[in-house]
Amino acid sequence: MKKISIYIFLSCCILNGCTYQNTIDIHSGSTQNNLSSHIDKSDMNVAIVADYNDLKSLKLLTAMEGFEMDIKIGDFILDTVKKELGVLFTSVEVIDSLPKNRNHDAYAFVDFLWERYRTGLTSHILDFKTKLTLKDQTLKYIFGQYEASRREYYSRSSAVQADAILTGASLGILAPFTISHAVNTVGKDTEKLVISGVSKTIENIRNQIVENGRIEHSVIALKSSTKSTKNKYSEIHSKYDGFLNSVVIISSNKGIGTGFLVSSSGYIISNQHVVGDEKNITVKMKSGEVAIGNIIKKNKRQDLALIKITGSNYNWIRLSKGDDIKIGGDVLAIGTPEGLSWSISKGIVSAVRTNQRGRYIQTDAAVNHGNSGGPLIDISTGMAIGVNTFGVNKNIAEGLNFAISSEDVLSNFGSYITQ
Repeated sequence: MKKISIYIFLSCCILNGCTYQNTIDIHSGSTQNNLSSHIDKSDMNVAIVADYNDLKSLKLLTAMEGFEMDIKIGDFILDTVKKELGVLFTSVEVIDSLPKNRNHDAYAFVDFLWERYRTGLTSHILDFKTKLTLKDQTLKYIFGQYEASRREYYSRSSAVQADAILTGASLGILAPFTISHAVNTVGKDTEKLVISGVSKTIENIRNQIVENGRIEHSVIALKSSTKSTKNKYSEIHSKYDGFLNSVVIISSNKGIGTGFLVSSSGYIISNQHVVGDEKNITVKMKSGEVAIGNIIKKNKRQDLALIKITGSNYNWIRLSKGDDIKIGGDVLAIGTPEGLSWSISKGIVSAVRTNQRGRYIQTDAAVNHGNSGGPLIDISTGMAIGVNTFGVNKNIAEGLNFAISSEDVLSNFGSYITQ
């Protein structure tokens, strides 16, 4: 009898044309600003672009229990993104489209995807996925890309079950009333799942941005690179300018370190501990140019990382194959010790040592915090013979510093680097 009632109910639904149409109220979601008391807002103004992939007009069009759902969700998604980003940044607004004159610090582009799966006659799964990309004013640089998913489960409510039974028991006579009530109930239940899916995925993305911790200093770096400052002192040049122009400052959620270009096409070598678990990091060159670097490959055991920035015709340093290292030979270590950018220290190759992790160049050239990832350069050849990685605490020993050999760099990343 129960199955017959359901079939009569569905047949009446088809005959009566069952469609639920609504727009989710932008105030329906509950943004949990539980981070507000734990973080300081970044002094940034962010714009969310509404017409990206027609987000503003996005609808959830699907069938639930034979009822057609036509639910407009675009405005709700945009408002939820605005609320969540508003926890992190001082100014967040939704703009219809990208303006010609862009004056925001960052622009947010949102992708929202959903899929429905039927798991039974009266049960469904709704999968939601939100992607958010933050770019700079020029749209050339990506501050961060974030993605979160959420699965919601639908099952028939007791109210809809009662409508189905009444429709069957009355042989369809009560259908105009029961169907209308059931459509509204299923529609409201579906809206609740959408609200939860949107809210939870965007809240997750907000938390990822907090954990990432890199966006604000990326914006600061980009702003500073475009400012022209007058200085009464002339820039001091040296015979090592070619090396200095090949060295970059790397900023990640781990802090600040060093890297150096090893090809004109934008490949950069650094330490794995400098980039951490990031997928992309901020790279600043001596010219003031700032770029976003993508992590191509890492070797955690040997503490090496390969990074790629877009562009070409960069200054770069050739990597030694390791057969021309001279004990006692003069070397330069270039980096950002204690935040002091493009600093050079000079020393000699003290020894070459090998252990289970690889080959290391021992040097008395100063290697301090921030030098990690910078080049150790053989002055006689102009080639990098190592990647500065650590120094022994000076309370224990003076002038005891180490660089990962260029041989190990080439064995890990040689197939990527054309020199």
